[in-house]
Amino acid sequence: MFPENTFPGWTSHDAFLANMQFRKSHYRDIVRLAVVTDSILLTEVTKIVSNLVDAQVKTYPASEFEDALQWLKTGIGA
Repeated sequence: MFPENTFPGWTSHDAFLANMQFRKSHYRDIVRLAVVTDSILLTEVTKIVSNLVDAQVKTYPASEFEDALQWLKTGIGA
């Protein structure tokens, strides 16, 4: 899950590259991806990203954090 208000970002180029390498190595392990945001821009970006990954991707407003978490949990072991 990527809650917008707690996303740490990257403090350096090396941290960004390490994060991208991890994602490249494990992207097939991700079945569902929930983006929790009230940002219209991030909601639209999520629509684009959902077409580029095999995982199910959903966007939730910040007020529905618990719903997003529950949706993620229902995908465990599915």
